[in-house]
Amino acid sequence: AEHSLQLTSKGTLFMWGSNRFGQLGMKDDDENRNSPSRQISIKEDSPTPTYLDAVCGDYYTLILAGIPAAGLASDQTPSLFIYAFGDNSNGQMGFGHTMGTNSSNFYRSMDVSTIIPHRTNTEVHLYAGAMHSLITTVDEDGSHRVFVTGNNKHGQLG
Repeated sequence: AEHSLQLTSKGTLFMWGSNRFGQLGMKDDDENRNSPSRQISIKEDSPTPTYLDAVCGDYYTLILAGIPAAGLASDQTPSLFIYAFGDNSNGQMGFGHTMGTNSSNFYRSMDVSTIIPHRTNTEVHLYAGAMHSLITTVDEDGSHRVFVTGNNKHGQLG
């Protein structure tokens, strides 16, 4: 990867490095960051999600964000979403197509509840390869699942 990130224990995301494909989520795709910059917040949802996990692929970024029960009205359900930005030329972001974002906007790639049952104790983790991504889950009953997307030229998707 040509960029790096750090997610603090309080859910603050810092990113730096190349932004050639918009992988930092900054407005100027060609502007690099030589030192950590606080990441923009996800504004499309209300209330604002909390960052839970984040990973860098070669030219893209995936973020797992959740809306905890404490921030919701009584009729709303806690949720997890994967947001992505940067290069998507191999479908590594999980959109179901290969168009990239190349933008300062976060794009909701996936509602995690569509791939796992809504369980309060499900662990979700993101992993990014050069041109492929993995999502792993461990459900409260102990069952494990792996979801993959992106380039499979060398069998890396299994």
